[in-house]
Amino acid sequence: MLEEEIENHGKEEEKQHRNMFRQARAADVDLHALSERILARREELKTLAETKGLPPAQTTTMETCRPDGRI
Repeated sequence: MLEEEIENHGKEEEKQHRNMFRQARAADVDLHALSERILARREELKTLAETKGLPPAQTTTMETCRPDGRI
């Protein structure tokens, strides 16, 4: 169910004029590399959640990215 919601959110985001996907393409972000980083982090968090539990949530904003793609 969560996967469906995420897919739907992505589709809705793509419909908007200044969506994150268009912004990423315009910024010449390597979407494949970004995807790999996200998937690796997801696995890391899943393992952490299964063993020790997750750390407390921290709010982060993404106003600007550095040229190397880091926040």
